[in-house]
Amino acid sequence: RDDPSRPHIPRLALARRIDDYGFTFQRYTALALAVWISVCCLVLLVRRTAPLAFAPALLAVAALIAAFGPLSSQQVCLRSQSYRLNRLLAERSEDNADLIASSLRYIAFNYDQATVEKFTGPLDLEKDASTYEVAKAAREKLGLPEINYDGSVRVEFDWPEEKPISVQGYRLLHKWDRGSISLGPDDLMIQIRDDELAAWSGSKKLQVFNLSIFDLSKAESAEAPPSFDWNHEGREFRIILLSAEWAGAGKEARLTGGDVLVLEK
Repeated sequence: RDDPSRPHIPRLALARRIDDYGFTFQRYTALALAVWISVCCLVLLVRRTAPLAFAPALLAVAALIAAFGPLSSQQVCLRSQSYRLNRLLAERSEDNADLIASSLRYIAFNYDQATVEKFTGPLDLEKDASTYEVAKAAREKLGLPEINYDGSVRVEFDWPEEKPISVQGYRLLHKWDRGSISLGPDDLMIQIRDDELAAWSGSKKLQVFNLSIFDLSKAESAEAPPSFDWNHEGREFRIILLSAEWAGAGKEARLTGGDVLVLEK
């Protein structure tokens, strides 16, 4: 049997999304279309003989409202995201750093540098800096993680020239980019599985490399990337984590990917 509430589910979902994350251009457009369709339906219910030309006329009016004035998509989204970002910054904690970074990135990619600097203060950038450079500079100034488009958080660990990780006596085996590294016979491999960076032999877990000792939120200012020495059956490995990705925040953060160097002595 049909559920009478089913037609309202998309509207409720959109309202919840806006309430949680504020207006974006896509949500503004979706809401405007929903309002337009609702008004058209209401007109036809009240006056069944209304000429069909009223529908495109209403759409043209909606387009003008969306393009100009205080109710335009640009102004509504800016007010919404500014309110959300100010609230998040006032309640800043480890658990909402990813939300702050996401909101700040949206403003950086859709508005100018002056708008971003209202939240960060002056940024040390060239006058013709790209939106990517503005977003990166703002994120770094506030000490925020990088957010991927799928919602995961990504950091790249610094490797300062004055404090390098010793690689003398080692040879490069593999550089791994979001996959697994095979280390030779017996299905020996390094990979991220079950939210862990670990060494495996087939389905047997041999060694877990403990990342909890590192503060991932400060990885970009770390003295060096996390590295681990591991011996297995006479072979000596050095595993270096160049970047890491994780979903969630705080204690609920789960490692989901990364870039790894594997060296063998």
